[in-house]
Amino acid sequence: MTLPEDRAIGALWAFRFDAGRGTLLPDQAQRDCLEVAAGGFAWMHFPLSDQRGRLFIERFAMPQPMREMLLGAEHRLQIHTADGWVFGVLPDLERDFEGQAVDIGRLYFALNERFVFTVRRHALRSVDEVRRAIDAGAPVASSADLFVMLVERFIDLSEARQQVLGAEIDSIEDRVLAYAGDPSRLHVGPIRRELSRQHREFLALRSAFHRALFHRGQAQQHLLSERLPALSQQLEDFDRDAADLLERSRLLHEEIESQVTATTNRSLRALTILSTLMMPPTLIVGAWGMNVEVPFAHTPWGFLEASGLCVLVVLIAYVMLKQFNILR
Repeated sequence: MTLPEDRAIGALWAFRFDAGRGTLLPDQAQRDCLEVAAGGFAWMHFPLSDQRGRLFIERFAMPQPMREMLLGAEHRLQIHTADGWVFGVLPDLERDFEGQAVDIGRLYFALNERFVFTVRRHALRSVDEVRRAIDAGAPVASSADLFVMLVERFIDLSEARQQVLGAEIDSIEDRVLAYAGDPSRLHVGPIRRELSRQHREFLALRSAFHRALFHRGQAQQHLLSERLPALSQQLEDFDRDAADLLERSRLLHEEIESQVTATTNRSLRALTILSTLMMPPTLIVGAWGMNVEVPFAHTPWGFLEASGLCVLVVLIAYVMLKQFNILR
């Protein structure tokens, strides 16, 4: 395809790699990525909010399923091959303006030996950190190595987040087992939700890698065939840790629920006992409130005598509750 000389291709950044080193090209020189030297490759990262990037992908010579994948809105993690290209959807972490991860997003990619295209709809953290590492001089020998860097960076960021969640679980567990504070104030739900999402993402990514290696039970050979087994092993190890933390958080949630239930039951039991003890004097006072002749009404000590009778009735009720082992 041909591009006007006075405009870029709409990429957020474009690198040209020669001898394992990446060179960041200025916007107006991004079209030079289309002419990479032998043994090198180019990486172009596009935001679909830029119409120039969409137009470039629509006009670039590539398999139609790959173009639809890059420009579509597919959320399912997957990897496909066609005409020497490998393309699909990878997980990444959406970031805010301060660079902090806010949610799990999607990175759409396509690569062969000469080109790597990555596409995003929201600002992503892993791909941006890989870009910074390459700009700082990190070596990348091939497009497959760049794919590995993207996946491993996502794993590293997820692992760092997992360590934070693990520390929070440890702290909550210590407080629960020490019966320190109100257990209802210990919120494990958000931690369980985040760990569950991590677990689902890694299961889906492992499944995508397996399908990319074996199609209908038959081994497939493509650009990433030698790299996916090692990445799958890393994902399996990390997912095992995530599953362990998820199980701990589930058990911790159940322990908190049992403590909250026990506390509630104790409070209800105390209120029930108080209600039982106060019921006899309430009946007495209610009966005297009717239009009947009230005992002690004509004596100077009537109030004290009536109060004493109420106390006596409460003591009798207390003794009866103790007798039937209701008070322990």
